[in-house]
Amino acid sequence: MALSYVAGVAGRHSVAIRVASSSKICSPTAIQFHHAVPRRYASLSASSAARKKSFQRGRLSQQEDVLAKPQKGPRTAEDDAEELERLEKSMAYSHLMPTVDAWGQQIGETLDVVLPRTFDAKLWAKDPKQAYSDLKGRIFNSVKNIVALLTLRSEGGVSTLSAVMAPPRLDKSDVSWSRLSGIFSTSSTKDSAIMGPLRAIALDAYEQLNKGVANGDDKVVAQHTTSRYQTQALELCKSARSKKRRGGRMFWTLDRLVEPVTVVSVRVTQGYMATEEPRFGNRLMIHALVKFDTEQSLEIYDERGNPVHERIPEGEPVWISDTDKRESWRVPAKSKRVVEYLVLEKRAWVNGPWQFREQMW
Repeated sequence: MALSYVAGVAGRHSVAIRVASSSKICSPTAIQFHHAVPRRYASLSASSAARKKSFQRGRLSQQEDVLAKPQKGPRTAEDDAEELERLEKSMAYSHLMPTVDAWGQQIGETLDVVLPRTFDAKLWAKDPKQAYSDLKGRIFNSVKNIVALLTLRSEGGVSTLSAVMAPPRLDKSDVSWSRLSGIFSTSSTKDSAIMGPLRAIALDAYEQLNKGVANGDDKVVAQHTTSRYQTQALELCKSARSKKRRGGRMFWTLDRLVEPVTVVSVRVTQGYMATEEPRFGNRLMIHALVKFDTEQSLEIYDERGNPVHERIPEGEPVWISDTDKRESWRVPAKSKRVVEYLVLEKRAWVNGPWQFREQMW
């Protein structure tokens, strides 16, 4: 979502909007569980026993905070012990309260999706070390993308990419390992590619979210966001509602796509750790880093209906889509190019939509 753009334009016209700082680019953390609870349980138990460090048992709310806070520095015995206790409590809680999703608590860190680095052949002459590092990063990202899509294929979770809500459960026996088509085309912009449905879902969610912020609609924003990004978006909603109460209005418009929406990095891990199968979808949690390169505009009107935004200069074309029905009194705002990299999250066992969880720079 173009939160920074909305805040910047509104700020120039005395609209008080505070934008929270973006999360850092995250690395793999405790949320990247192994594919079986016993293996993870045994690994953590052995690690904790070997280091011979005790820990203080806390409340469930304290253990949930472990996921809500990013890890800093190397993992310690206390970190392993806390994660082990959280797993134990979640497993017990899922049996005591079967109608509650014990595995649906907020995840503190994003999986290790990475921003793409532009390949520059001239960099090899100027800084070969940096050029090699960039090339290695691109290769590693491509390999991890393939592994993620291969996991979706093998686990029968490819339908998750095209599901707005939770996908139907698939029989893994119907998924053949020989069906490898599509796993090498993560960044393809073809509608027929494996990421084609997700690209369409991402663009629709992007539009709905930005319009929701401009309209001050908390319900729409909460539906399409999660984690710290939700807090940031809701703050902008509050500012938009404050302006509307004074009689002003705001309209956000996606004028056009400069480039097609592109999935540049995707990671998959097992997020549902209960012994029984989930009631919806499958056990996978997916994080996809999506690039949005758009031209968009924000119209701002005061309590008298006078436009206070930057207008389109005479002679410049006005981008109006077929679905954009504007009132006759509205004055089109000047378009701004906005390039954003946003992380979308899908918990395949939850009957809910894809949600924006972080912006990466």
